[in-house]
Amino acid sequence: MSLSFPKFELYEIGGQLRRATDAIQLNLCEGNEEIYPKTEIKHVDSAICSTNEVRAILDIILDRKYTTKEKHHELEQEIKEIQYILKAMMNSLYKNIKDELIPLLSESNRL
Repeated sequence: MSLSFPKFELYEIGGQLRRATDAIQLNLCEGNEEIYPKTEIKHVDSAICSTNEVRAILDIILDRKYTTKEKHHELEQEIKEIQYILKAMMNSLYKNIKDELIPLLSESNRL
């Protein structure tokens, strides 16, 4: 998509869009299967932040008329779906941490 922007925007807003979309996947890969669950959560959170950046860039490119309302809506729906998945991952990670802590807390109460 960014390659269809005006030439002067290829390395400006186009580059920012490419970096933000790449950051979603890269953060997930970097945090995947970390030894420490909180580190994995941090990377999923960073991926969510990158989706917010993508959404803001989509609004900017619509305002600058580099895309149509229809294409903007389509991409907006896709990024919302990605956000939904990432937030579900985050909730699952938090639940796993909580489930791991409950037995530890129970054991410490017995001492």
